Amino acid sequence: QDALDERLVQAFARLDAALVVDAALATRRPAPEAWGVAEIAEHVHRADHFLLLLAGKLARKARERAERGEPLPRVMPPFARLEALAEESFAWAAPEAMLPRGELDLRAARRALAEDRERCRVVLASMPPGAGVLASACFSPLETRFDAYQFLALIALHAERHARQVQRAVRALTAQR
Repeated sequence: QDALDERLVQAFARLDAALVVDAALATRRPAPEAWGVAEIAEHVHRADHFLLLLAGKLARKARERAERGEPLPRVMPPFARLEALAEESFAWAAPEAMLPRGELDLRAARRALAEDRERCRVVLASMPPGAGVLASACFSPLETRFDAYQFLALIALHAERHARQVQRAVRALTAQR
């Protein structure tokens, strides 16, 4: 759990560092079909909202199962399929509810993302060590089940991926000046 906590902290730190841009730059789009920096930040927060709801529910179930004395599996689930999501070639399709709506400016989005990071850490800390594997749900883009730890790792991967997207957008916007 310590490694996952550190990954969450680092992923959100990388995203936040990428989001330190001029306010005027944050509202521009690098291309007509691309999201601007503020839109990317808002999208990550919207996705976090839904993923944290699921991770919290799984953590609660895992905690209850651990309290009932359910044994941990002998072999822990692999994170390999999850890591496939980190590849830039994996096509993510954001559901309508996770698309940016222009409701958060960059400053508000950064505050919301800091709160998301802390919510992730609270969910993680709410489970006894190892218990996160006791509850899982289907993650439809990969048609596989993820446990509570894997959903939290997905949040970290998503933040890392969008930190890179923000960096590309800033480079493109800076080149347009």
